[in-house]
Amino acid sequence: VRKAMILGIDRFTIADTLLFGKTRVVSNLWPNTPVENTDLEPYPYDPDQAKALLDEAGYTDADGDGIREGECNGETVKLSFTHQTTTPNQLRADVQALAAQNLLDIGIEMIPDNKSPDILFAGFAGDGPLATGKFVLAGYTTSFIPDPDPLGSFDCNQIATTESPDGANWYRMCFPELDAMMAEQKSIADPVARAEIFKEAQQFMYDNALFIPMYARLNVLGVGPRLTGLQGSAFGDVYWNVYDWDVVTP
Repeated sequence: VRKAMILGIDRFTIADTLLFGKTRVVSNLWPNTPVENTDLEPYPYDPDQAKALLDEAGYTDADGDGIREGECNGETVKLSFTHQTTTPNQLRADVQALAAQNLLDIGIEMIPDNKSPDILFAGFAGDGPLATGKFVLAGYTTSFIPDPDPLGSFDCNQIATTESPDGANWYRMCFPELDAMMAEQKSIADPVARAEIFKEAQQFMYDNALFIPMYARLNVLGVGPRLTGLQGSAFGDVYWNVYDWDVVTP
């Protein structure tokens, strides 16, 4: 079902239209970094394959209302769920709207349930939906830079609970294989060896369709023609080499 959702969202049109073709659809959560697994191709937009996978999983539109239903934990449920992101944010709202239409085309209903940033990203004590797990699907920007370590985001013992409210694993998923990889990379200083572990982790996430990576984050910077020495960086903000800047006399 998760893979069907990835195949059913036209991320390529989203990147080409809403991001003006200035970025790319990605396969993982570490794009444009030295640890990115460049062997992984983003899943294509393939609604026919998505429908076939949903059929295989036993989700069909038996009542003809356009939304599939099937058996889950012994109960008949509809493939209908809420999606949370931050508001107001026009780009995220537009992405959400296009994704919702794509999913509806394959029989999945995604209902917007957006929150202001102070609510969505509130901690466990503040009853934040991400921290407490009171969400089904959520969309937001994430990046692991300058060091690729996700700081506990995928560690089983970092799932926030009443006893451990400061846990960093707001994804709230626990896979022993992924947990072991994250523990191993933290113990290694060699960047090449660490990169190989991160690439294995990306392969695991990819094979199990754990995320729907939309596109590499696009930062647009306006620069006047008199400014020289500016260099982009994937590991810092625009000011990282400010001491190399100069202004040319007109």
